[in-house]
Amino acid sequence: HAALGELYVPEESLNDPASLFHDLFRYDRCRGRERLGFQDFWTCNISFKRDFMLEHGMFDETLAYYEDVECGYRLERNGMHLHFLPEARGQHLHQLRLERIPQKAWAIGQGLFEFESRMPGPVAREIRARHGVLSRDLPSRVLARRLLNRAGFAALANPLILPLLAGIARRSRKRTRTTDLYYYVLFRRHMRAGYRAARRTGRIDTRGVSAHLS
Repeated sequence: HAALGELYVPEESLNDPASLFHDLFRYDRCRGRERLGFQDFWTCNISFKRDFMLEHGMFDETLAYYEDVECGYRLERNGMHLHFLPEARGQHLHQLRLERIPQKAWAIGQGLFEFESRMPGPVAREIRARHGVLSRDLPSRVLARRLLNRAGFAALANPLILPLLAGIARRSRKRTRTTDLYYYVLFRRHMRAGYRAARRTGRIDTRGVSAHLS
């Protein structure tokens, strides 16, 4: 048995625009569930028996991202029961420079493809469904909803609206709905581009984003 605790943003960081990326753990998906899955194996705040991990597999250090979820997959296959324990609370303070968001998002997109490509077909479909990847093998209702979401995303990311959001967000030193919207759109745009580039070429290139987005 393993327990996933809940993280929260420290009071002194709540107004930081980058705190958007501190509280993206989707605990709403965990509440009320008797048992969680391997995609909820977030090692920022998780507890389980050391001997169990030593016996069934440590982190795969060849993965730059998603090494915790990949480890959770292997542990689940060997009998791990993951539960949500919200009272096991901890602060999450991950210093992120806002100007590094495109590069980090690109690398995460590349890492998602690498992680997915190592999984068997049904598990890979589950991962794509969880992470918002547009794929023909998704259930029809999920695919339709995702296409609608992409249309809304494209409307926000167009060359007229995105610079306007960027101007407002970059002048603000406090977190607002506008800063959340802009930095989320920026992150998702580059993450999807990194994923698409890795899927298209079949290789991982985390060096940068400029040439691929020009």
